[in-house]
Amino acid sequence: SCEASLLHRARGRDPDAVNTLYSTHAVAARQVAIHVAGIAAADDLVADAFARVIAQLHAGRGPTKDFRSYLHATIRNRSRDIHRLTHRERPASHLPWILEDGLEPVDGPDARLRTTVQDEQIVAAFENLPKDWREVLWHLELRDRAPSEVATLMDLTPAAVSSLSYRAREGLRLAYLDQVLAQFPSRPACRWTRDRLSRYVREKVGARPACRIEAHLEECATCSAVMSDLEGANRRLAGLSCGPA
Repeated sequence: SCEASLLHRARGRDPDAVNTLYSTHAVAARQVAIHVAGIAAADDLVADAFARVIAQLHAGRGPTKDFRSYLHATIRNRSRDIHRLTHRERPASHLPWILEDGLEPVDGPDARLRTTVQDEQIVAAFENLPKDWREVLWHLELRDRAPSEVATLMDLTPAAVSSLSYRAREGLRLAYLDQVLAQFPSRPACRWTRDRLSRYVREKVGARPACRIEAHLEECATCSAVMSDLEGANRRLAGLSCGPA
């Protein structure tokens, strides 16, 4: 079917397919959003839900048919979640918020030191992102602007802002893991594997390089130990809750 083809293309990160899905379903989605959240919140709720569904598609999950029903379910569930979090204080000036509170609380006697190191790594990761990624995260998270407003400021469509923000968030996660990885010294023989470990732990490498990485980890006790620390850092990153469940 036409929609199945669109979903397949969107899953493959085709921007035209993403824009077509948005333009096809935006009006009906807005009506659902108005019904569950009111007219003032409708546009932002649609943009947020659409971004989450597209993120699911990019991750190889999400709907394979009936995109509209999936999107509408996501809108309803996001409205419910937002309502539950209405009284949550949001430190808009604090960079770690960009990771969606993804870092677990740090406790223990050295909590302050580890929190400081963690925050510095996030700041460094943010500063290493491409300019458009920093800009969209700055507007959405640090300035708390609405997606529709960011679309105007950046001269983009709302669908493009949704796609860009997804890529920027994942890029920040990878950059953060790179900062964690950088604290471990590396031998020349390990360089190829170390350069790809962050993407490997985020399941962003193909089957062939993954096999080469795994073979090296089996042979190299040092890199295997580094991998354990990196996996721990990755577990502390909360994935975005994108689906309707």
